[in-house]
Amino acid sequence: MSAAMLARLTQILLIGALLSGCTDLPTTTVSKCFPADGDCDGFIGENARVEADPQLGSKVYTQACVTCHGLDGKGRGNTDRGNFADPGWQRKWSDSELSGIVTAGRGMKMPGFRFSMVELKSVVAHIRAFDPKRGKTDAVIKPKEGQGPVMQDGPY
Repeated sequence: MSAAMLARLTQILLIGALLSGCTDLPTTTVSKCFPADGDCDGFIGENARVEADPQLGSKVYTQACVTCHGLDGKGRGNTDRGNFADPGWQRKWSDSELSGIVTAGRGMKMPGFRFSMVELKSVVAHIRAFDPKRGKTDAVIKPKEGQGPVMQDGPY
């Protein structure tokens, strides 16, 4: 094959690759970490179970949250920041909602944080620990009211 033909073939392949664009490649969920003592935080799939680590939760809270929410979790006197020690506030949010708030933030009031799965679960558990009556696991949360239009039976 001549150099000119090889150059032309390379151009055709390159143009074909550019025109085809990127496609999604099939992926599989990693269910085990190898080696067994490896750091798998980056590979945790949605089916993996991660246990909260109380020491890690305290460390993450101290580094990322204490400036606004205070060591006692009472929001440094600002009611807009939430009082984590208030059982009413604790009942207001499910663990998944708290995880969403920590990750996405709340507008200009609170920035979002990027934590690993174990850090996120640990900091949520730490927030839950401010209400000693709550216990270690997520309590049954009543659904919020007034979150959208109420569907009514009627002739429409």
